[in-house]
Amino acid sequence: MDISFSPKLPLSADEIHYDMISDISENIKQNFKNLILTVPGERVMLPDFGVGLKQYLFTNQGYIAELETAVATRIKDQVNIYLNYIQLDKVSLSNPVDAEGNLLENRLDVLIRFSVPSINLSDYLVINT
Repeated sequence: MDISFSPKLPLSADEIHYDMISDISENIKQNFKNLILTVPGERVMLPDFGVGLKQYLFTNQGYIAELETAVATRIKDQVNIYLNYIQLDKVSLSNPVDAEGNLLENRLDVLIRFSVPSINLSDYLVINT
């Protein structure tokens, strides 16, 4: 029997078992993605857990540099509390902007480069909201 870490999300199953994650790097990536997408207050008994990336979608932070700083700071703070084995290498937004740096569309495309030194892992997450 293989060692499994957690159920694969979104949940899927055969007739007997849920599909499970048996690769540590895949499990880390799934946990990180959950941290980024969880809205603070959504997780029972951990009201401060989560970045809540979608809350930045319609904020009045018009300039992408300001928005990128706010998102990167929130991600860094949450990683330091809940996933402190992850080292953030870079957080960047790749949204269309005009000549002054104003966002053109109400969407967030976030690229997060990260590493886990303890297992020699370097990877990235791309999240589109």
